[in-house]
Amino acid sequence: MKHSVQKFVLFGATGDLSQRMVWPSLYHLCREKLVPPTLTFVGSARNAMPNEEFRRFVEGALRKHVLPDYLKEDALSDLLTRVTYAPFEAGDGTAKGTEALRAALAGNNRILYFMATSPKVYGPTALSLGAAGLACEHCRIILEKPIGTDYDSSVAINEAVGSVFQEVRIFRIARYPGK
Repeated sequence: MKHSVQKFVLFGATGDLSQRMVWPSLYHLCREKLVPPTLTFVGSARNAMPNEEFRRFVEGALRKHVLPDYLKEDALSDLLTRVTYAPFEAGDGTAKGTEALRAALAGNNRILYFMATSPKVYGPTALSLGAAGLACEHCRIILEKPIGTDYDSSVAINEAVGSVFQEVRIFRIARYPGK
């Protein structure tokens, strides 16, 4: 049975990668109606920020990085009404600091986590999600390559993430496969 995603959580939601690539990609998917109308997006980064301020931040990123010919006000509004914010900082791999994220995800058990962060926080983030009970059976996680700076760090990251998420729920992607 196929389980559709209920929440898309973007870690590093205020970073350069998210502004230039992830938010515009999510916008285009919404514009083309390629995501379910019930899917909502939770942006997460280290600093606290009210939802409205975060929505303005995302809107600014989209107006800057989406070509004007493709920016449709109704699609932009649709995406922004689905966006919320929950601060989170990868710490020591415990549930400490996950309260806002747990509240934002309450009642959802089909979550897609996208790591638009430094690979060094992949492991601690996954461990914190596990400790907080947020790495559920139908949850998935996307890791951006490169994963680690060398073989040993790559193994350590993959082991940490793999201790929380089943291998079939871990997706490793490269942004520029043609390079």
